[in-house]
Amino acid sequence: MDNGEWSKIITAFFACAYRPALLGLPTEIFAFHFSFLKVLLIGITSGFFGSAVSAFLSEELILLSEYIMKKIYPNRRKRRITRSNRFLIKAKKYFGIVGIAAISPVIISIPFGTFLAIRFFGYKNRNKMVLLTTLFTAIWTVILYAVYHKFHHHLMQYFTK
Repeated sequence: MDNGEWSKIITAFFACAYRPALLGLPTEIFAFHFSFLKVLLIGITSGFFGSAVSAFLSEELILLSEYIMKKIYPNRRKRRITRSNRFLIKAKKYFGIVGIAAISPVIISIPFGTFLAIRFFGYKNRNKMVLLTTLFTAIWTVILYAVYHKFHHHLMQYFTK
């Protein structure tokens, strides 16, 4: 492999670590024309990398944000229950950590989904979240590769102009 191939792999890796469904997989399939095995390998490793890094950084980010909020607003009142807060609480109750891990690679980004899960379910579940996010990233990679491959000719018109 030459340097050009490695730069493609690294670009696809970081795109998949952030948003596999919208950035990573279309880049791998349409722009770089990777094989299924390479797409699957990059998808699984980048899903693990993205969730592991964000899982172990989220603890420090949560502590830092709480420290800053206490410094800026020392006499802060309790939060009001708004429509979005109510939606997040319902999502936490009904879907749990598995639901958040399932939608992270597709709807929300992997780092944000991992951060939310750790914020909701605590630090003790961070290894479980990393494992579940990696598993669902692999599942979504296979599903989306099949969909992209099936409609390759229809979708190519948006990527080549």
